[in-house]
Amino acid sequence: MSLLQTRRMTKTTRKRKVVTRDRFALYEASVQSVEHDVDIFNQLFHTLCKRKPHSLREDFCGTFALSTEWVRKHKENTALALDISERELEYGRKHHMATLDKAQQARLHPLRRNVNSKTPPVDLIAACNFSYLIFRTRAELLAYFKHCYQSLKSDGCLLVDIFGGTEAEVVAKERRFVTNDKIARFTYVWDLEWMNPITREALFHIHFKFPNQKPIQKAFSYHWRIWTIPEIRDVMEEAGFAKSMVFWEEGDEKGEGTGVFYPSNVEENDPSWIAFIVARKGH
Repeated sequence: MSLLQTRRMTKTTRKRKVVTRDRFALYEASVQSVEHDVDIFNQLFHTLCKRKPHSLREDFCGTFALSTEWVRKHKENTALALDISERELEYGRKHHMATLDKAQQARLHPLRRNVNSKTPPVDLIAACNFSYLIFRTRAELLAYFKHCYQSLKSDGCLLVDIFGGTEAEVVAKERRFVTNDKIARFTYVWDLEWMNPITREALFHIHFKFPNQKPIQKAFSYHWRIWTIPEIRDVMEEAGFAKSMVFWEEGDEKGEGTGVFYPSNVEENDPSWIAFIVARKGH
């Protein structure tokens, strides 16, 4: 399965429409499927806690499309959406929060805050799209996980996604043609510019290319550390979490991800894979 062929599927269309050059809209169309993600979060949380989560904190939320869908999903759901970029938060208020009714908006709180800021306890903290990989030292990652532990309810969970595989660390550009019923057609490019095997730090970019138009180069760039699953789980345990589980993505007959995740302890090291790690606070 290619790293670009993840659980985040886009809708397709044969209609040709004007291509937007809004990098946030292009990103959301390329790598997010928030309705599906909310369903996955509920499933994985229930596996560890045997109940439904209702309060979410979305760390590194960006345009907080996920938090918006979370409060839309259930009348009891609330969401805190944390990011340090006002530009992204303002985009989310205009394009996502504005689609909610007043009662739903009252349950959604986008906040310009560092993810290590103190917040009321929640059922679930989610740091997805590999955003937490910005913590490139063990001390930084441990401090973040400890803060998450303190910010959860007594039986709350921390959820992160992670990628790897034999091809995930190879300097290369992967391309995926995207069609979307609101944006039209474009090419999404995932670019690993360099990777240092000694520190496991790497620099990634996202580019967007269009038919007969100038591309958007380096629309997003990420200086990350490529952590491994056992490293993440070890740090979670040191932070105080009682238990963690790995949820692996099911593959189809072609080896591509289906968007279905199951708990697992033994897997083959595919060329490229994506998994969730969920850690529970209480025993």
